[in-house]
Formats: sequence, C-alpha cells, structure tokens
Amino acid sequence: MIIQSNIEILVFNLGEYTLGLNGEEVIEVVNSQEISPLEKKCVLLDGKTFFRGEDVPVVSLDKKWGLPSTKKNGSLIFVNIEDA
Repeated sequence: MIIQSNIEILVFNLGEYTLGLNGEEVIEVVNSQEISPLEKKCVLLDGKTFFRGEDVPVVSLDKKWGLPSTKKNGSLIFVNIEDA
C-alpha cells in the first residue's frame, strides 16, 4: 500500500531562523499594513491591524521567542487560531 500526502507548508524567515506553518492553518499572507498601537500595552503584541472588517492583534514572534528585534517591514501572516 502506498500512501501519498501533499502537505503545504508556508516557509518564512524570522531573523536568522527559517520557520514553517501548516498551510491549512494560514488564512492569508498580505503585505505589511498599518499597525495601530493598543490602548493597553502587552509585551507580545506590536499592536492591531484591520483585517476583513475586524481589528486583529499583531503578535510579535521575535518577542515571543526572545529573539533580537527584526525589521517590521515584511508581510503579515494571518493564521486561524480559533481551534488551537
């Protein structure tokens, strides 16, 4: 029996690291959008952005994983985390 599986992986760079996300969980990748500050500061959030009619928090992966700050001029990746 031969089992074939096609898995799509979104590969991206974060500083010197190359990371991947399961393509089934990625909603959309968009060019950088304006990120507005939050009323209350949260260490892991860079702010919020407007996506598909809703304010969405922007998580800073470099802060989350304790990496040196990276340039903030890349793309934003929107991931489905409702079922996480």
